[in-house]
Amino acid sequence: MISEPAIILLKNRGIEVKYCKIIPFIENRDKSGIWPLENLCSRTDSFVELFHLIEDFIIKIQNYILNLLL
Repeated sequence: MISEPAIILLKNRGIEVKYCKIIPFIENRDKSGIWPLENLCSRTDSFVELFHLIEDFIIKIQNYILNLLL
């Protein structure tokens, strides 16, 4: 499964993608909207910027989890 924004991004970069189903977007857990990471990645089509956005997202989640454990 792949979202429409993701397949557009990858195909525009000449990256071959295999998938079984295209969906408009990846839903968040309660199915009330877009998954936060997909929403975050919609801000750019630069792979370098995407990497940094995803990296920051992961760091924030790690810090959140660490704060829960403390």
